[in-house]
Amino acid sequence: MNVVSHGSSPGTVPRVELSLVLADGGVTMSIEDDGAAFDPLTLPTPDIQAKIGDRRVGGLGVFLVRKLMDAVSYQRIGSRNQLRMSKHIEGPVGAAPT
Repeated sequence: MNVVSHGSSPGTVPRVELSLVLADGGVTMSIEDDGAAFDPLTLPTPDIQAKIGDRRVGGLGVFLVRKLMDAVSYQRIGSRNQLRMSKHIEGPVGAAPT
């Protein structure tokens, strides 16, 4: 959503590609877009202890990604942004939790 709302010039339709790979006991998701260069991993960590009214708007999504994923990386490849997130998965995919 941020790519569509903030990453492209007015009047242009952004191109966003999403891929999911399940392999080697984990899942990797890549999001690529052709918007302006932007590394979301450079955003400061939000103060989650502050009162809601005192907090800066934005940044919670990146905060959650950093906390929940095992690895997160950003690259600018040519004219495209690439955000890659990986998470190790315990046990077989689709298995009920124990």
